[in-house]
Amino acid sequence: MSDRTALFIEGDLTITSSTLFLNDIAPGGELDIYISGKLVIAGTLLLGDPARPSSAVRLFVGGELEDSDGLALAARVYAPRAKLELVGLTEAYGSVLANRITTTGAQRFHHDREGLECSGPACPSCTSDSDCCAPQVCSAGACRSL
Repeated sequence: MSDRTALFIEGDLTITSSTLFLNDIAPGGELDIYISGKLVIAGTLLLGDPARPSSAVRLFVGGELEDSDGLALAARVYAPRAKLELVGLTEAYGSVLANRITTTGAQRFHHDREGLECSGPACPSCTSDSDCCAPQVCSAGACRSL
């Protein structure tokens, strides 16, 4: 995938077998996945690219998000109403916003500096640290993460 693509799923989605999903998004390619209901992962799922976790895949879930077997996630996950249940080995790159997270088993969360950086015309310039949102600081006229 080399362009920006969106996938809309009305209702719930259950993944029941081991799945390798979209880890070959080309540079410049993006995927937004919108699920209006619940996402249940009952198999092993690899989603996204750990080399670009915050820019390649974004997952929006309207309902609950459950993982019962193992998850390798490299994406931004937005599930503000969800109770995220992680069971088994989870390795996560990127960011997760959920109402509540419960874990059982081994969990590895990697700090992703890319998700904190701002670049381009949407980002204001700065002259001092007070112009930036914490925890960012002003560096060479732009707000950057420490």
